[in-house]
Amino acid sequence: MLRGKDQLACNADLGCATMVAIKMAVESFRQTKTLLWDATTERVRS
Repeated sequence: MLRGKDQLACNADLGCATMVAIKMAVESFRQTKTLLWDATTERVRS
């Protein structure tokens, strides 16, 4: 919930990058294999 008109603690890009890292960690754990991030295509590689 947002309250007031103060600036957010982090921007949307930082929040998105953080969630991608968390999602990759969870999927890596569930699949018991290493996942890699390809920055040029912005996709997960296994």
